[in-house]
Amino acid sequence: MNIEHYTPSGFALDIFKDRYAIHENETFSDACRRVANHIASAEFGKKRDEYAARFYDILVTNRFSCGGRIWRGSGRPRGQLLNCFAIPCEDSREGWGDLLRSVLIISGMGGGVGVNFSHVRPRGTPIRGTGGESTGSVSIMKMVNAMCEELREGGGRRSALLFCLNYDHPDIPEFLSVKLDEKQLNNANISVCIDDQFIKLLDAEEDVIFRWKGEERGRMPARELWNKIVTNAWESGDPGLLNIGLANNMNTAYYAGEVVTTNPCGEVWLMSYDCCCLGAINLASHIVGGKMDWDLLEETVAISVRFLDDVIDQNHYPLPIIRETCQNHRRIGLGVMGLHDMLLQMRFKYDTDGARSMVEEVMDFIKKRAYDTSIMIAVEKGPFHSFDPEKHIQSGFAKKHLTKSLRRRIKEHGIRNCALLTIAPTGTTSIVAGCSSGIEPIFQCVYKRSFNKHANQHSPERESSSEIVIHPLVKKFLQEGKSVDHFQTAHEIAPYDHLAMQAICQRHIDNSISKTINLPNNYDLEELSDVMREFIDEVKGITLYRDGSKGESPMTPVEIEEAKKYLSSIESTSSVNDCPKGSCEI
Repeated sequence: MNIEHYTPSGFALDIFKDRYAIHENETFSDACRRVANHIASAEFGKKRDEYAARFYDILVTNRFSCGGRIWRGSGRPRGQLLNCFAIPCEDSREGWGDLLRSVLIISGMGGGVGVNFSHVRPRGTPIRGTGGESTGSVSIMKMVNAMCEELREGGGRRSALLFCLNYDHPDIPEFLSVKLDEKQLNNANISVCIDDQFIKLLDAEEDVIFRWKGEERGRMPARELWNKIVTNAWESGDPGLLNIGLANNMNTAYYAGEVVTTNPCGEVWLMSYDCCCLGAINLASHIVGGKMDWDLLEETVAISVRFLDDVIDQNHYPLPIIRETCQNHRRIGLGVMGLHDMLLQMRFKYDTDGARSMVEEVMDFIKKRAYDTSIMIAVEKGPFHSFDPEKHIQSGFAKKHLTKSLRRRIKEHGIRNCALLTIAPTGTTSIVAGCSSGIEPIFQCVYKRSFNKHANQHSPERESSSEIVIHPLVKKFLQEGKSVDHFQTAHEIAPYDHLAMQAICQRHIDNSISKTINLPNNYDLEELSDVMREFIDEVKGITLYRDGSKGESPMTPVEIEEAKKYLSSIESTSSVNDCPKGSCEI
């Protein structure tokens, strides 16, 4: 099937030139060729030219988009192609120093960092060597935050950080107050890690006992802790809720180590020194005549998996230990974007049973084809270094969500990657692709967007600007005289339906999902608490954003009727949920 080459225009082109073009005259097609050639260099012999052509094809036809770091770093000297990393924080001054150094290096290379601080002794713990007392985990978070603030003030890009703490760590009360009440840690997202035990305590109305090295250091009713988490998230978008128990129960490489934290946007659970290697299939580009082209999707999945596996070999790593870990596990994160656009082209409303059934079918298909491909690459190139066939097929995800046939083939032939699938927010990459981001619904069909342009040689200060943005599919439907009654925006979809879609996708995702649950400004707290409790067993993380909770939104909705009046003079650009928490600048 001959598919037209894609060319971004309007705001999509502006973003491409600003973020991803290697020089001002590079076209989108040029960039696709640059990326394809660079990544295919991991192949050998004739396969190098073969896969350079195949990688170029899925990129230039807008069927697949690699992560932002791959767009930006490919073809550059010492290009760092991976979006995010997990760095441990050991309970010593040397460990703190290692953490600061690692974050400094990774941030300087454009990567994000997730850190779980639960190994740091709580505030007030005696220190035998000095006779003093520990300042606690939150004080170390403040050090990292302050360093990143200095980098930002010095002209560097905003660091992408996630700080998380286990629910039973004695510093949890301080952790929950430091950002909302004390207005600190502003360079980081924060999240609380929970597990099955916490959920049992919550349902039984029992106390959480804060412990350190087996010693009780306080307690709090689980319901009170839960309410504090939900209320803070309602107030400010932080903390997120991470189900580390489910993540480890489903960990496909549990035998190689526990996952300890997610990346800053939450789509990948990582072991220490692990990484995110990201790309996304544009589902909207696979709809032909209002139906899914399954053969085309199968081809795209297969080539995309190989592309991301090659990225692991082509990347220039920030630290030797990260290179070793990534080579041992070969974790990749193939995701999707344009899911809502796909549903709209098929005439589904996002919050309907029909839409969820369609998504279930698509995600199951992608899962099976991705695993097929990773098995075939393992036959050709060998499985990931840490692979254990007997243990791998006994993982929670394999037993619950893979077919017997796939498990048998994994045991017999091995598998190239410890994990394969994720759903990232795809903020600016989906703008360039002209589609909805990740599995998010359209944020607004039409809106006025205020933004700051990057400084240039003629204007050293960032300039404020604004423009009317119409989602491309809205424009297309209006121009063709089609009804847009089935179009829904993020705030028109109930939190239950946001989470129901996330839960369906999570069944087929071996990593995790970045999904923002958008709330109207006046959404009821008690109802929110009930909905979150209903789904927290099924999803590996929940992130909330209540409209207006972070001040004035940069996006002002525009009525469809007003858009019709100006459609002839407004340039069509893409409307995506560009990390509405303002935290995913990766």
